[in-house]
Amino acid sequence: LYPTIEDRPFDDIDVLVRSDDLDRAGPVLGGLGYRRTNSTQRGAVGSRLDEWILDREQRVVVELQSELVRSRTLGAALTLTYNELIAAGNGHPEDANALLLVAAMHGAAIHQFERLQHLVDVLQAVRGTAGPIHIDRLKEGARLTGSTLPVQAALDLTAAMFSEPAARERSAIARCPRPS
Repeated sequence: LYPTIEDRPFDDIDVLVRSDDLDRAGPVLGGLGYRRTNSTQRGAVGSRLDEWILDREQRVVVELQSELVRSRTLGAALTLTYNELIAAGNGHPEDANALLLVAAMHGAAIHQFERLQHLVDVLQAVRGTAGPIHIDRLKEGARLTGSTLPVQAALDLTAAMFSEPAARERSAIARCPRPS
């Protein structure tokens, strides 16, 4: 979503991998000088988060995770696994729809949009920096992951905060009627 890494500040690096690949990904980080500091079962059954830190630079933390949403209360209803990300991105994890879904879910479910950073991620996505958003695919990805509300909230907040026509347009199209 950003031309250079310096354009987007971060506290940690979240890496979403298939749950079966967590044990294979760790040695790769170990070979790069990282040390695992924590491993936690969180969220849905089989979901895990491993924290790795680069010893020579204590500020670089990598979180290997098998599911983006780690809340025990939301985990059953709201999920985003690597396979779901790939499906939302039509086979590509860096597809605009996949990136918008990650930004919306990360902002809403994990950080409750306490920082503008996640809304700026949504803003970049709706502006097309990663390619076009395909509304039908976005709606299907949101339905499959239980994230219709987070996606809608992210689009509505982005439209309101930045007066962004692209967010407002996609928000109106993506809006799903509420059950009666």
